[in-house]
Amino acid sequence: MNSQELFDAADRHLQAEFNGDLDATMATVGPDPDFYFAPVGLRVRGRTAVREFYREMFAAGLHHFESNMLGRWVGDERTVIQQIDTVMNLTGKFLGVTFEGTRRVKIEQVAIIFIENGLVAGERLYFDVASVYRQLGIERLPPVPGATTPH
Repeated sequence: MNSQELFDAADRHLQAEFNGDLDATMATVGPDPDFYFAPVGLRVRGRTAVREFYREMFAAGLHHFESNMLGRWVGDERTVIQQIDTVMNLTGKFLGVTFEGTRRVKIEQVAIIFIENGLVAGERLYFDVASVYRQLGIERLPPVPGATTPH
């Protein structure tokens, strides 16, 4: 795929996520997706698991967020790298932590999106989870699966 085709596939996926449309989002995802949210050690594999992830995300109101694309690049013939600032309102629970009320948070993130045959085959998402938790009023980070505390 050329650069524009890769960008178009990534844009279709991002727009469907923004719209909170589960079927449209899944229409942009390939047959064996692998999504990884590095800051919290969450991996979501397979169409059934990815569909359930998006169902829960959209049910929690995590769509129609403000998004500012700071930059995007083609990594290779199947990879799009995006640097995005996202602002969203979160209520009650996010990334496994519970908090009081509704909070407006800004998440500066880098997404590496893998495209195969015009569909998203996977994503790797990186962001500063400590910054997000501070915005939620959480002072102590919850344990990250597989992480150890240095001695």
